[in-house]
This record gives sequence, structure tokens and C-alpha cells, in this order.
Amino acid sequence: SCALITSGKFSIENQPIVDSLAQTSLIIHIPQAIKIEVVDDGLQAGHQDALTIKRQIDHGAIRVEPILAPASEVTAILDDYGVRKGDRDFIYLAHQIPYDYIVTDDFLLLLICYRFGLPVKMFPDLIELLVKQSMWTIDQGRKALQAIGGRYKRGFIEHSLRRINKP
Repeated sequence: SCALITSGKFSIENQPIVDSLAQTSLIIHIPQAIKIEVVDDGLQAGHQDALTIKRQIDHGAIRVEPILAPASEVTAILDDYGVRKGDRDFIYLAHQIPYDYIVTDDFLLLLICYRFGLPVKMFPDLIELLVKQSMWTIDQGRKALQAIGGRYKRGFIEHSLRRINKP
């Protein structure tokens, strides 16, 4: 959910990043628990990003998916890690629908997905991919990375900026 919140909070050229993502061919799937956490709870708390994300859900750019009964082994492993419901549901969702990547900016979720063998990317990696696949210009990618820079430890954004600037 953190990457989703980040995409709703930060803007490039006065447009929330999530709105720019919605203009690409990406299809964003989120579990119901994330919608509740980010949108429903966020609206009650008066968070502007919640309204922005809700608008993309209403337009169909973000699809809210139900979670089917997960495998007990997966649940047991997630219990061992102490994974919270929203992140747990992302992993369950990854086991039930076809997708290209789980996108996160949560390091524990990144490592757990990696250990499960799930394709996972940090949010800056998704931005790089959008530029590489010509869904965003280098300038859009650069501005998005600079906008979210405060969310990451030193080095992550600088690394991504170097990578998108390579031919």
C-alpha cells in the first residue's frame, strides 16, 4: 500500500503520479484490504491522496480484487514474518491472478516476495520500467523520481536517475 499512497501523494507537473500511471497501459490490481486501508480509512482521515486513488478506482484504472482462500502454507509463512493484512493480501492476490509485478516501497514485503519467487519491484524500478518501455518520457521519469525522493534512503533515487539517463 505504501507505493500506492506514494503515487497518490506525490505529483509530477501538478498531476498526482497515480493519475500519470493511469494514462499508461498499466493495469493496477489491489486487494480489498488495501482499498479499505488507503481509500476508506484515508478519506475518513481527510487525506487528499485517498480521494485521488478513489477516483482512479472509480475510473477502472485501479481494480479492487477479492481475496480467495489462501494456501495454509503461505499463511503460516506470513504469520512467521508478522506480515500485516494489506501486505499479506498482496501476496495472496499474487498467487491467484496473473500479473507482471508486485510494486512496493516496503523492504520487508520486497524480500518476502523475492523469497516466494514472486516478481517484485520497488516503486523507483517501476518508474524506470515505464521510461524504458516508452510509456513515460525520461523527463517524466526524472520528475517522478525526484518527487518521491524523500521516501527512500540515499542512493536509491540517484541510482534510478543514472539508469534512466543511460541510452
